[in-house]
Amino acid sequence: MALFGAQGIRDSLIKTYKKHLRLFQGTPPENDLPLHHSALHGALALRYAASYRAIPDNVVWLEVAPFLALPSKESVLALAEYVVFKERPHKANRKFVEKSVKRGLELMSAEDQELFIGSAREYGFAWLTFTNPSQNE
Repeated sequence: MALFGAQGIRDSLIKTYKKHLRLFQGTPPENDLPLHHSALHGALALRYAASYRAIPDNVVWLEVAPFLALPSKESVLALAEYVVFKERPHKANRKFVEKSVKRGLELMSAEDQELFIGSAREYGFAWLTFTNPSQNE
């Protein structure tokens, strides 16, 4: 596992996701959420905590939203690449992140898309970059 740079970010986020999955297995799901969703949330929340940024839980849920509807393996890889995009944009597979964010949003209802894109504007989520400009108004 690489410790620094883009690959280190990817490896760390995937490892943290897997730890959260193991942690949540055998416990009653919180609010009937799939373990996979809780693990994605946990991985991003821990990334923020590791960088000494206190981000409220509900904001982390809003930021991770486009990745929740994707197939499990893709969503983990996409979230990891998204974090690389946020922290080391020039090292990220931008096309993969864009495709994943757009696909995740397309799988939502129009009402949910509006809610999450509005939240992205309010909180300055990096994935807003990959939405249709007309949605950002």
